[in-house]
Amino acid sequence: NWNGWFADFFEPSAALLQAAPWIVLRGNHETCARGGHGFFMFLDPRPLPEDWTADYCAERTDMYQVPFENEQFLIVDDSWVKDADVDSNDYLQCPEPNGQVQGNAPAVGAPMQEDVEYFSAQFHALEAASQSHVTNVYLGHHPLLAIVCYKGHYIPVSQTMQQALAANPTMLDRISATFTGHVHFFQGLVFEDHSLPASLVVGNGGTKLLDLEIENHAVFDGALGFGGAKVQSSGSADLFGYSTMRRSALSGSYFDINSFHVGGRGAGVSSMWAASVPAVRSVRHRGIAGRTVWPWLQRFVPATMPVLVAVALLCIMTVIRAAMLTGGIDSAVQAVASLGSTRGGRTPLLCRHSKSYEMKASCSDFGDQVRHAATTQY
Repeated sequence: NWNGWFADFFEPSAALLQAAPWIVLRGNHETCARGGHGFFMFLDPRPLPEDWTADYCAERTDMYQVPFENEQFLIVDDSWVKDADVDSNDYLQCPEPNGQVQGNAPAVGAPMQEDVEYFSAQFHALEAASQSHVTNVYLGHHPLLAIVCYKGHYIPVSQTMQQALAANPTMLDRISATFTGHVHFFQGLVFEDHSLPASLVVGNGGTKLLDLEIENHAVFDGALGFGGAKVQSSGSADLFGYSTMRRSALSGSYFDINSFHVGGRGAGVSSMWAASVPAVRSVRHRGIAGRTVWPWLQRFVPATMPVLVAVALLCIMTVIRAAMLTGGIDSAVQAVASLGSTRGGRTPLLCRHSKSYEMKASCSDFGDQVRHAATTQY
């Protein structure tokens, strides 16, 4: 039904489709029982089969990746997942008795084991695909790490996806952030020590479909997520808007995530939630019992690198000057050479780049001594 697709999507999205390349995710409205035929005709990136007809639709498709030079997106087709229904009116009404959030509740519903095993295999393939890039972003329809409320407890949105993830927890090690939808509100979660990827639910393009008023936008601060990871910073809103993720201008090793509310009737755009997440997440962020021992160092070093280099050069020049004043050029060269590696007769860096004839001669003499020592020692 081209007229339907044109009116619902292509016409209102015309300006956005011209602005940038799109990665279109398949959701529960694009299953074969609903709009799947049109999805494969217009939006799925893979070639149609040679025997294609207008009735073509695949119930399930394997994960795939969209690689760029430094990052890649990993896409999972979870359009057909069916989890136990949770009353949407209870999604974010989470009590905080005695000022403390409650822990995880028992699983709601019982996902089919066949579905769990299927996505476990998909996650295994996704983990293998993530090895080609240091920065990976997970894209799916059903929330992977999001948290909602159920009878006063915190639960995952999708039991099926999290049970499959439990069988492949290392799949997350190289994932920086997850972007999903399905539920019609916004939620952003950053976990302590970045023990899990940042979780973004960007379903707030359809907030009119959910009768929900969120009073406490940080309601999930301190909640326990997948594997017991604790939420450090959260933002939840039933406000129409969009989100962006860009490399940080201050440190290229981090991404800045910003979520915006777009007001109606010309009210403009306003900031709703912001977070900073590492571009490179790995097993090192999990540390002991899910806690990291050095994420601060990963943020600190890139920002202070120019200062560290300047201090190192100053120290080297100080050693050279002191040695030249006390013992001449040979002592200076040997003092600096002691800072470098002599294993296997490797000539120190300063000697390899020296332009002074006297220093070159001294370096040559010193190199001969090193090579002689290397021959006798190794």
